Amino acid sequence: MQVDPDNTQRNQAIEAIERSLYNITGMFKQFGALVNEHQVMVDRIDKNTADALDDIELAQDELRQTHENVADNRKLMLKIFFILMIFVTFYIVVVL
Repeated sequence: MQVDPDNTQRNQAIEAIERSLYNITGMFKQFGALVNEHQVMVDRIDKNTADALDDIELAQDELRQTHENVADNRKLMLKIFFILMIFVTFYIVVVL
């Protein structure tokens, strides 16, 4: 019986494809294992990012409130200053 060269080449090509598919399957399994290994770390990073965002929003609210308080205090100090100036002027003009 004579071996057909086309049939031999086809068999070799099919075997090469099978080896490639086997290698690709192995790579996907390794990739899946890496993803599973790093999932905990990714979840932790995601949680830390969400916590940091919450902290930043709270800090922003705190800074806004502090700024409003300082502005209110500044207005109060100006009012007190002008009232004192009026009393000093009145004292100078009337008493002296």
